[in-house]
This record gives sequence, structure tokens and C-alpha cells, in this order.
Amino acid sequence: MGDNFAILAKEGNNEGDEFYVLQCQKTTHIVRNHFICPWGGEFDVGNNVIDGIYYQKWGHGENNGYIFLTNS
Repeated sequence: MGDNFAILAKEGNNEGDEFYVLQCQKTTHIVRNHFICPWGGEFDVGNNVIDGIYYQKWGHGENNGYIFLTNS
């Protein structure tokens, strides 16, 4: 736990991002009940998932970075 991962974003997402950065909060586990996450991702029974906190992209061009989303 605490490791950071780059997660590929869906093409054409509203933010125009190629990837998101996630800090692992719960190790890989299997979904037992179908659900839709707050960002609209749909997960089916049997999917492997990692729970975590997403970083938010901050800044533009060469001066961009990532910060934790405080309301996740």
C-alpha cells in the first residue's frame, strides 16, 4: 500500500488526459458486487480492482504536476 500507479484514461475523457495517477490504499481484490465509481467507471463481479486516492493534475505545459484530491 502507498505505491503510486499510472492508470490509462479513456480516450476522449472530459479532461483530455492520457493517464491518471493513483496512490494505492487497498491491495488488489475481486469485485463481489457490480458498482459504478464516482468518476463513472463501471465494475463487474469478478473484476480485479485496486482502491486508492487519485491525484489531480495541476498546472499546464512544463509546469504541471499532480496533487491529492482531498474530497475523494
